[in-house]
Amino acid sequence: MPERSEVPEGWVSVPLGDVITSSKEKTEPSTNPSLIYIGLEHIESNACRIIGNGLAGDTKSTKSVFYKGDLLYGKLRPYLNKVCIPDFDGVCSTDILVFNQNLHLDNHYLMRFLSTSDFVDYANNNSSGVQLPRINFQKLSEYQIPLPPLAEQHRIVASIEALFARLDAANTRLERVPGILKQFRQAVLAAACDGRLTEDWRQTNVVFECEADYLAASRAVLNNEELSPAFSHTVQKDLPSMWKHVTFGSLGDWKSGATPSKSNPNFWISGQIPWVSPKDMKTEAITDSIDHITTEAVEKTNLHILPKDSLIFVVRGMILARDFPVALTEHEVTINQDMRALIPSGCVYPRYLLQALQNQAHHILRAVRSSTHGTKRLESPTLKTWPIALPPLPEQNEIVRRVDALFALADKIEAEVAAAHAKTETMRQSILAQAFSGRLVPTEAELAQREGREYEPASVLLERIHSEKKEKTGRRGIQSTLV
Repeated sequence: MPERSEVPEGWVSVPLGDVITSSKEKTEPSTNPSLIYIGLEHIESNACRIIGNGLAGDTKSTKSVFYKGDLLYGKLRPYLNKVCIPDFDGVCSTDILVFNQNLHLDNHYLMRFLSTSDFVDYANNNSSGVQLPRINFQKLSEYQIPLPPLAEQHRIVASIEALFARLDAANTRLERVPGILKQFRQAVLAAACDGRLTEDWRQTNVVFECEADYLAASRAVLNNEELSPAFSHTVQKDLPSMWKHVTFGSLGDWKSGATPSKSNPNFWISGQIPWVSPKDMKTEAITDSIDHITTEAVEKTNLHILPKDSLIFVVRGMILARDFPVALTEHEVTINQDMRALIPSGCVYPRYLLQALQNQAHHILRAVRSSTHGTKRLESPTLKTWPIALPPLPEQNEIVRRVDALFALADKIEAEVAAAHAKTETMRQSILAQAFSGRLVPTEAELAQREGREYEPASVLLERIHSEKKEKTGRRGIQSTLV
């Protein structure tokens, strides 16, 4: 039995089983199919909140009965901390313990106590079963609960709910920030790729004539190619002087990928060369991959070694239904057949090209097609002729510098928001710790002394609970005898 520190004056520390019992009332769903059904999936983890429901008629096996105001406690995988109090009658999964309302114990006080980290840890550590760990009521009943006078229970609950409401409001505001930052990043990329981001830079910086001539000459060749019909209208947008729309495929060497034979161990065992597939495309900088191949695999297949700063992207797979993964390589890699690569030429800065594609991602996704088997794919001709707004190299570098700086600021804000969110969760446990040690609100003993009155300590409340439990036990015994 876990030990607890001394409780405040007027409180008692007792085993949980001394103040509550688990309801045994059960029913068959077919007897009342319209009753609301609550399963573990309908209770939000760590939130003491119901997030959905079903109907008894949609279930089959025997269910537990609960009434409005009863406390429901998920005994399966107790580390999920699923506990709530419904404001309606219904039935629930037998993996949920039901604690009926008690005149001498505020169920909301009990609910918050059962959601403390100490109690969750105890329940988790005393569960049985590996794949489906469960805690039984007998083990839960041994846990010591601090019991204050009833009036104090109500005050504690009111204070917890008020403080938690403020934390919930803060979290609601924090949860809006990632969406705002996503819009911010998209706006930065849009401004970067149409010249607005570096408008002031162009007013104070002059591109050397030789650089301009080199770029203009290269554009003259590139511009002769037909732009992708998917979004050729984008070339109509006015661009700054010395910018021009060029085709993506003309900005470097286009490479495809392949999969070396899996049946040949010489291609895979002890391989050191990263072999990138869509499952590796989780960041915009590729430093390594899950799978590796050998030098022999490269020599005996049509694979290409892609140098550092190659642009790689997914052209086939269900991920294209929602995203266009694109990244730069930080080391030499190879790619599989669901990927394509561009080794940038000298007229384009690789990171600028990465940002230009990221800016176009939502347009590119519109060009995704489905094969007869439902697989999503981007055709190489579409991507090769995709229009890219290309500024002179010096401005490309300045654009990348400014975008990186703004994105770093967004990343910093995002990290601070995540830390603030984590802090609110820490504060919840701190509030609960204060509540159940008598430090959140004045105790009944303190108020009685201050107001010069008598008060009923929890020991009297406990005696009343024990007395009523004995009476119920006696009545059940008499009924059993009569039967």
